[in-house]
Amino acid sequence: IYHTGNIEFTFMSGNTDGIGIFNTTNVSNPCFVKKICILGEAKGVALKDGYMFLGARNDGVWVIDVTDPENPNEVAFIYTGGRYWQNGLDIQDNYLYAAAAWSKLSVINITNPESPVAEVLNYGLRNANNPIIADGNWLYFKAGPKDYIDVYNISDPQNPTLYYEFNYSIYFDDFDDAEIYNQNGISYLIIPSNGLYILDISNKSNFEVVGSWECGKELAAVDLYGDYAVVVYDKGLSVVDLSNVNNPVEVGNLILPGKTCEEVLVFSNYAFVGALSTITIVNLSDPTNPVVEDEITLTGGRIKQLVTDGIYIYATAADYTAYILQIQGLPLTIYDLKITNIDQDRATITWRTNYEADSLVKYGTQPGIYTEQVYDPTLTRFHSITLTNLQPDTTYYLIVSSTDANGNLAESQELSFKTKQADLTPPAITVINPVNNSELLGGTKSIEIIIQTDEPAWC
Repeated sequence: IYHTGNIEFTFMSGNTDGIGIFNTTNVSNPCFVKKICILGEAKGVALKDGYMFLGARNDGVWVIDVTDPENPNEVAFIYTGGRYWQNGLDIQDNYLYAAAAWSKLSVINITNPESPVAEVLNYGLRNANNPIIADGNWLYFKAGPKDYIDVYNISDPQNPTLYYEFNYSIYFDDFDDAEIYNQNGISYLIIPSNGLYILDISNKSNFEVVGSWECGKELAAVDLYGDYAVVVYDKGLSVVDLSNVNNPVEVGNLILPGKTCEEVLVFSNYAFVGALSTITIVNLSDPTNPVVEDEITLTGGRIKQLVTDGIYIYATAADYTAYILQIQGLPLTIYDLKITNIDQDRATITWRTNYEADSLVKYGTQPGIYTEQVYDPTLTRFHSITLTNLQPDTTYYLIVSSTDANGNLAESQELSFKTKQADLTPPAITVINPVNNSELLGGTKSIEIIIQTDEPAWC
């Protein structure tokens, strides 16, 4: 309680909502004045270019400058409403996509992370829930309160459009995590629930469950290790072979006595398993025989989500907010590999490495046969190669590799993509200025011509 003159203010702290300020001068008629949002239970986390975004149970997302991970610094707060859980944030390009319980989809422009701009707030038909995944022109998230996966077209991030709704409750129970898996040009959602389910999402208006691993367990989380899904559950971890998506098979497992496993992050040859206040490090070099290598016990909290920039692991821990842990001793590793900007004659390949290394893409039109290559000798952790002079409507297969200054080599598995069909239709032109049938005054020396086309085009 605070007094100033004849006015009395009461400050009330909430478990997750921050601090509420009330005018209680008239105790029979208290008036709400303001709420101060305080970083409460942190559960969702995403990273971009030295900034950590924390989704918390207090109406929004906190932006933390982690360019110096040993001295994180809060720089912004984005009010969105709702309550965030693990996997409720995802970042693509300069946009943060946010799904929070009791609110709808929000899209935040984070071109300047210290001055984020909410382009879209609480948009859509239903509440947006975790997990949320942005993948190219498409956004997937669980909507509800339950039962649906909503698909939005985000080709224009400032104007997301609902495209399709998939009622998953017909096939499996609720879930809190998912991963996108690509095989032979087809995209799948890998979903841990009352078993592991494989959802063909290549047709954006007609999803299909094509395979499942019925294990009799409630799976908590999943991450991918090449063609394997690594899943965790109460007191255990399993490695499931996805090479036959119609018949996924468990090839290895590990009992973790006493561990309430709720999160898993795969990086390099290791799985980092979050279980309450511990992180267990599992060696996956032999997927048929996962082995515990180490364990980290934190000072408290409940690990909800783990992400990495290749050098540090960032862990949300509910009441203990977040931990930043340095990874040491890992080999050169390729991660965050993406194929973007696919057109009829080009595509861009991007990836990251945990150490500085060069960039090489080998590609061709047959699996395992790479007749062309593009090389950049620049040593960097952030790699980007654009393939040009491609043929329209053609499937290409590729691998990427990076070699560091010491000669250590990392190489990806084969990926594929298909170029767009040749565009033989000229753009439609609408003249905006001058207006049709307009008259020009005598002596006019110049006019501004403004036209609009129905697709990007040269003028």
